[in-house]
Amino acid sequence: MEFDVALPSAPPSPIIHDDLCPRPPRDGKRGPAIRTSGFIVRPDGRKVAYIIDGDLTNAKHVFLCFHGMMSNAKFFKGGAPDGCAYISIDRMGYGKSSYVSPSKFSYSDVVDDAGAIVDKFSLTEVYLMAHSAGSPNALNVASAWSSPDNGPTVKGVGILAGETEYTVEGAPQTPGGVKCFMGGCVGGCCVPVCPCVCDWGFFGDWKLKFLEYPFKVENITCPVILYYAEKDGIIDEKLTQFTAARLKNATVEMIPNTAHFTCATPEFQKKMAAALTK
Repeated sequence: MEFDVALPSAPPSPIIHDDLCPRPPRDGKRGPAIRTSGFIVRPDGRKVAYIIDGDLTNAKHVFLCFHGMMSNAKFFKGGAPDGCAYISIDRMGYGKSSYVSPSKFSYSDVVDDAGAIVDKFSLTEVYLMAHSAGSPNALNVASAWSSPDNGPTVKGVGILAGETEYTVEGAPQTPGGVKCFMGGCVGGCCVPVCPCVCDWGFFGDWKLKFLEYPFKVENITCPVILYYAEKDGIIDEKLTQFTAARLKNATVEMIPNTAHFTCATPEFQKKMAAALTK
């Protein structure tokens, strides 16, 4: 079942589209439908898609999730533990969200998009979760919402093998070969030539590395847990510790015997959610 709802046009409000599915039968009866995915349309015409994992209506804890490069919102599907719900956002240019010209990528838009989804579901408290290149976006949102007047209360942030904000001075660099391949070969060649293979979002994501970061992670006061994978060749402990050192309430933990992508299984996402909400 699908439906569209147009909200009042002044001030500009997002157009909303939801996909619904029935709840599992209980006592021989099928309950009301629950949301599984949907999108909003921003005032500039961009579509921002999301996937919901868990029962958002009855969840005690709600997470906004930010996937990494060459990924999409499905990355977090299946990771929500009982009592929690994930709203996983297809970041700009990824998954079912609209392509955005790299020249128009903006960290402020990332915050505004997240805020529009929060407003849609009338959320006053959220947790943030991110993997890899989703981390600068999650830190960006947490920084922007560190003031109670700017957004919902951020109760905690969980980072899995995550980048720090790109333009900060003094950050340890990722291995040169990886950086050259990802930014030059994949970002510069594969994406424009074969967008069917690598999402256009990847190309814009790389451009974010050269944009001014408008918020300060030092303003984040909520608990932040940063995990790094023992065998990660992309994001190592040095970079993770560099981020943690500038946060007021950070914990760093290693995930043994895992690499950059294998560390972020649904099972571990559940463990991280439990650690943040305990």
